Amino acid sequence: MCIALANYLHSRFFARTRYLEVNPTHEIALLNIRSKSDSDFRMQGVHYYPNLTIRTLNDVLSKPCTYSVLDFGVLTPGTYREFLACDLRIVMHRFGSLILWIVLSNNYQILILKKQR
Repeated sequence: MCIALANYLHSRFFARTRYLEVNPTHEIALLNIRSKSDSDFRMQGVHYYPNLTIRTLNDVLSKPCTYSVLDFGVLTPGTYREFLACDLRIVMHRFGSLILWIVLSNNYQILILKKQR
């Protein structure tokens, strides 16, 4: 979902967009077909940063960019503070065949979307 959101933001608004993988899966590096390294790369206008940690996240966030999509994977005590600092927070949770999307903004508006599988 985070990759789709980053691609949408770039293609819809033609804005500088980056995807930040702040989780231990390191799966986003598999999209980098030009290099086998875990270094950042650009694809279809979106700048991808695989294999970030909370410590390296601030270095990337200090660079100018219109949209930053952070993929925390699973919220942990180590990532929770950064999650709460985001302007718009999206949580996806699965209950069997029901997928629950919860969208939270900083002004405490809550939108809950349900999708049956």
